[in-house]
Amino acid sequence: MLSNGIVASTFPDVLLASIPQTAPFRFVDRVIEIDEHRVKAAYRFRGDEFFYAGHFRDDPITPGVILLEAMAQGGVVLHAAYLSAKGSDLPATGALRTMLTNAEFEIHRPVVPPQSVTICGELLTWRARRIRSKVQMFDEKNELLATATIAAMGVQIA
Repeated sequence: MLSNGIVASTFPDVLLASIPQTAPFRFVDRVIEIDEHRVKAAYRFRGDEFFYAGHFRDDPITPGVILLEAMAQGGVVLHAAYLSAKGSDLPATGALRTMLTNAEFEIHRPVVPPQSVTICGELLTWRARRIRSKVQMFDEKNELLATATIAAMGVQIA
């Protein structure tokens, strides 16, 4: 059991539920692993998501901005929620929203549905509700799809 009363085995599910994005704009299906330094999450681009309808007729490709959003959610927002919640109440962290402040992003291969991806984040900096992480996205064959260095900050909401 964690210091905040949450059973450790359910912690990834509780963290996932704590991030503010929901369907149809949540691009994390599950938390694979998470600790103070790294996070690994998964998402399956099914092909029925709203953004495919007009993005390359008859040949859908996942828009780069959606890939960046998935990487931000899985590699930064989720990690910031974990770091904020560690040793405290998760509901209290719900008053914070992690807002992207900067990103350097490169796509190496297209993501074509249906395709599962793994998002791996490595913490570079965590200080005063500011986070900066190196994030990579891989396909089912563990081939690199995209890389990013993403910075964000926790903003208090009413």
